[in-house]
Amino acid sequence: MVSETLWCIVVALLWGSTNPLMKKGSAGLDKVNQQKSQSGNNSRESSTNTPSTSSSSESSVGSANNNQTGFLSRSFSELKFLFYNWKYTVPFLINQSGSVLYYWTLSSATLSVAVPLTNALTLTITVLVGKLLGEKAGGPLLYLGVALVFLGIAITNS
Repeated sequence: MVSETLWCIVVALLWGSTNPLMKKGSAGLDKVNQQKSQSGNNSRESSTNTPSTSSSSESSVGSANNNQTGFLSRSFSELKFLFYNWKYTVPFLINQSGSVLYYWTLSSATLSVAVPLTNALTLTITVLVGKLLGEKAGGPLLYLGVALVFLGIAITNS
């Protein structure tokens, strides 16, 4: 029981500390979306300015294909941006190692203890690390909530 609790705490530390780092590392992702949508609008404008003899049903099919292509193109650009950005990729890989450790821990832990313990601690650690990184979060109620989470964990594990 003690070792399972310790592994849950390690998982919560891995997840909770990397969540704000991934958020910070993904900064600039909205610029990738804006660039893609602007280039998509320019190509759509040029295609709508040319004379067309196609029927409305053909143009609606073409529009649907453009939307799908635009979605796929934006998604690929976002993934490429995140993959080549070490400020996102390193915390993401650490976070995923926490997921592997979590599933390994769940194979031997009591689920009714491990799942709430890990999730509550992850939330708490995410908020605290986010505060340390300069994120703006609540005031006194935040600390009351953190204290209540720890109280609940203590009650659950006793």
